[in-house]
Amino acid sequence: MRKKIAILPLLLLGLLMACDGQEELVKENPDYVEDGCGVLKLTINSSAATKAVGDALAGDDDVTLTGEKDIKSLAFFIHTEGTADGNGHFQKYFSGVEDKDIVEMVADETTGNYDSAILRFRSDAWQNPQVMVIANYKENGTLEKQLKAINSWEELKDVTVNAEVIDPDTPEGGGEEGEGDGGGGESPVSVTPKAPSVPLLMYTFQTISEWEKSEGHVGGGQANVIFTLQRLVSRIDIRNYANLATVDTKKQFTLESVEIINPNSNPSLMATVEQTVVPGEMIVFPGESAAILTDENDGHQYIDGLYIYENPNDDKTTATRLKIKGKLNNQAYEKTILLETQLAPVTPIALLRNHRYVVTIMPEAERQEVKFSIEVLDWEEGETLYAQPSFPAPQWEAVTTTTPTGFTWDANTKTLTAPSKTTVESESANLGTFEFKTTGNCATEYSVFYRYDYGGTSLTKSGEVSIEKPDWITRGTPSFTFESSKVVTAYTVEIPPQVAAEQVPLDILVCTRNANSNTYNDTLVIQYRPDYADTNNAFANDATGNKKPHLVGGKFWAPVNLGATKIYTPTSYSIPEKLTEAAAMTEFSAYTGLCYQWGRPVGFGGDITSNTTTNQATLSAQREITYSNEDDATKFIKKSGDWCSNDNGIGNNRWNSGTTAKPQKVKNDPCPRGWRIPTFNEMRLFDSTGRSTVENKYKKISEDEGSNKYMYLPIAGYYSGNLGNENGGRNMGGGRYYVADVANSINYMHNGSQEGCWQASACPIRCVQNDGPEIVETN
Repeated sequence: MRKKIAILPLLLLGLLMACDGQEELVKENPDYVEDGCGVLKLTINSSAATKAVGDALAGDDDVTLTGEKDIKSLAFFIHTEGTADGNGHFQKYFSGVEDKDIVEMVADETTGNYDSAILRFRSDAWQNPQVMVIANYKENGTLEKQLKAINSWEELKDVTVNAEVIDPDTPEGGGEEGEGDGGGGESPVSVTPKAPSVPLLMYTFQTISEWEKSEGHVGGGQANVIFTLQRLVSRIDIRNYANLATVDTKKQFTLESVEIINPNSNPSLMATVEQTVVPGEMIVFPGESAAILTDENDGHQYIDGLYIYENPNDDKTTATRLKIKGKLNNQAYEKTILLETQLAPVTPIALLRNHRYVVTIMPEAERQEVKFSIEVLDWEEGETLYAQPSFPAPQWEAVTTTTPTGFTWDANTKTLTAPSKTTVESESANLGTFEFKTTGNCATEYSVFYRYDYGGTSLTKSGEVSIEKPDWITRGTPSFTFESSKVVTAYTVEIPPQVAAEQVPLDILVCTRNANSNTYNDTLVIQYRPDYADTNNAFANDATGNKKPHLVGGKFWAPVNLGATKIYTPTSYSIPEKLTEAAAMTEFSAYTGLCYQWGRPVGFGGDITSNTTTNQATLSAQREITYSNEDDATKFIKKSGDWCSNDNGIGNNRWNSGTTAKPQKVKNDPCPRGWRIPTFNEMRLFDSTGRSTVENKYKKISEDEGSNKYMYLPIAGYYSGNLGNENGGRNMGGGRYYVADVANSINYMHNGSQEGCWQASACPIRCVQNDGPEIVETN
């Protein structure tokens, strides 16, 4: 970006006053006006938003350095053109020079900086009145001699910062032996290899239209004009992030010096003049009195304030270049940086007056090398650095001060835990809003991942996988604060609800990383732990106990058997030896769940002896079940072997279309949305050393998240294919549970023998959370 930056506003008040009057008269009567005379009163306004005086950009946004605001000397040139009414006039004024037309120009006693001036000026004509202001002319090159020798406005166009000045006493066309000829119309030559330094040369000129003659106005008079000065130099700042401890040691680069090759040594004073580049001697940094600095916060190296004169860089023979020297992996390394764009089409980056350039040194992501990026920035602005390789890790700077209603926040783990209810009434609503910021040496990007709930299907109505960059997260535009050398990226998270049909354990991982890197550095965890819900068999109103799923072996398990309406614990219900009454049979099923024939989605509980059929069903290749009679769909198929007479080759995959290692839920799986029937190996995990104990009527299993948390598998019995004669047809012995695959058998036994594992038998099921694609429509 190329912007002309306001450096110093000067309030110009053109007041016509008695030219032949006394200075005291001018001071005491500032509004007195006499035709044909003028007094130019200039005030450096200390309240203006400038970078030279009274800088309104302070603190983190102030990138100016000591001395960049100083004004140690001033030169003024005022010019009008002649007309038929009279002649124009040219006059010059210099600080520190006695001049009867300088009514007042005094430097501040404390700072030594000039902040005001009153100049007397007269003209017979007021055509095209122009004023030029030059700050710090004494401190830069040969300007003082050049400017004081000027006798017309046109001569200002030929002034260059370091042109050789011919002493008037020396014969025309020559100097002493060994000096440059300086005349003869040849290009100016450099007389100093020194780089510009503070106080910096500043310049501006402007036409004062209010002074021009017009109908009813003889010219001159009062004019209020703001002047904007520009620094005549470019500033280069260097940031080396390749030296940080977080960088691979093979790619670590320590900056030792910077060489500026082909610095323009003699630019023209006026920006309107076509620049002729005169390459000067190489400038080396650091010199004797300077050093490369180290940031006290993260340790990156930096250089602020390498000043050079403007160069369009459109000619490779005179283009300014930087040579970076140091050690890469403790080996000597140097690289020349061409000032040009990084992306095609590659074009030169012109060094413009009053512009600031930031060279950033980064390690290469894929090889032992360093890379460079160049940003062209306004002098007033802080740096805005975007995507860079994978270091250093961005840090959290701030979070929402008010946690969303019902949520809890753990700042140490950056975990936001949702309340038990994770749904909302309105489809357009969310659970709350959470905001955070990341800080680092680069901007950050984010991605969203989902743990426990495969693909975040509980956030979508149709069960599809949620996207990696959902619309409920907004990433703000990164901003840079110079003082801390940090890029801040703000994020707003509109916390999404789960659908009513699938409230399951879910961790949403909002992972932040340095842009252009695949390494994630920090993570916001939004944790959902709703009560378990079986939409077909909701908990009874009087059900008490822990309704939260149990985390065992890295997977969440339902807190009850499928179809149960009450929470079983050894203290909440005592499993009887025999069931004789219908009420007892119903209560038993309420605590221990329903039983399912292997491959069917229909559950059975209580006394089922009067709800049977002997008609076998068939399975299609799409797992559609066909019954002989429509009423048979809800009846227990009483058979000694298999309830299915033809499964069309589905075989052992009735409840699992995947493998034992990677099971995949099918449409006849009776577990609710978000859950599935476990595999044999998943349930065998309960038997790992030290995890569980078998009591008389249940298996007690330790959870992953600490001691004194247990999951209970009751001995729920089963219905054999031929049904029993007691307990409503239920066999009360054995801790048999169905699984989705046939690794060893179709059931898992935690107590008792492996008998009774035919497909027509009905056994209880303990659902595990589905970690694969979800089946939304169940049969």
